[in-house]
Amino acid sequence: KTIKAVLFDLDGTLLDTETLSDQAIVKAFGDSISKEVREKYAERLPWEMKKQLLGKRGDEWAPIAIRYAQENWGVICTDDASSSSSSSSGLVPPPSVNEFWSQWEIHLNNMCESVEECPGATRLVENLAALGIPMAIATSSR
Repeated sequence: KTIKAVLFDLDGTLLDTETLSDQAIVKAFGDSISKEVREKYAERLPWEMKKQLLGKRGDEWAPIAIRYAQENWGVICTDDASSSSSSSSGLVPPPSVNEFWSQWEIHLNNMCESVEECPGATRLVENLAALGIPMAIATSSR
């Protein structure tokens, strides 16, 4: 069979936006996660969390990320925000889903200039172009 065209998903195939997305998620939590968690996951999220987020739109993955952080990182549940145990931790409740998503977008947009290409992306695109194979990019990102 002959390849007639190639359609790329922009995120994670040509550009390594996944690393920046992970960093933006951690930053979006702000003071609702401990310094230790921020440092441990400053570059990459744990796979157990990441695999639940991949391929989803922000309004779908944001509540999953918040729930994961509540279950695994000690993030205060909004319902527990008035309890004494939450105030002794020094952590604040996480933002709402919409605010969390908005903060993620702000942090991600601020890092866009530091995005790097995925290994081999340039060579692949150049080889496809040399073969005259049409290419296009698709994304569900906003």
